[in-house]
Amino acid sequence: MNFYLICNEKKLIKNPLKKSVRIAKNIEEYLMAIHKISESRLETTSNALKNYFKLTRESIFYFFKNNNIIKQYVNIIIGTPPIPNKYILTNKGKKAVSLILHFRDYYIKNSIII
Repeated sequence: MNFYLICNEKKLIKNPLKKSVRIAKNIEEYLMAIHKISESRLETTSNALKNYFKLTRESIFYFFKNNNIIKQYVNIIIGTPPIPNKYILTNKGKKAVSLILHFRDYYIKNSIII
């Protein structure tokens, strides 16, 4: 059954190394940070990201404000002071994180230590 699906749904099989799918390193770091913070059952806010990266709140805000690519991967819920902004991964963001984790695990398991 799975083989049938793979053969007939070629649209689902894509090359993960295509340039159109590559994610810049800083976007990857932010996606992983949001994933790790939310995985630890904390709210992913500006303050949580500020503490994670040891940056100022303004630099976190500036990164999300001026980066249209990240908005494909992260929903930003704008808070009014004193409520901070919240960051939640979209489905596309969750897929990107799962691919990143999959390939990291794969290469860690299959790397040869000399």
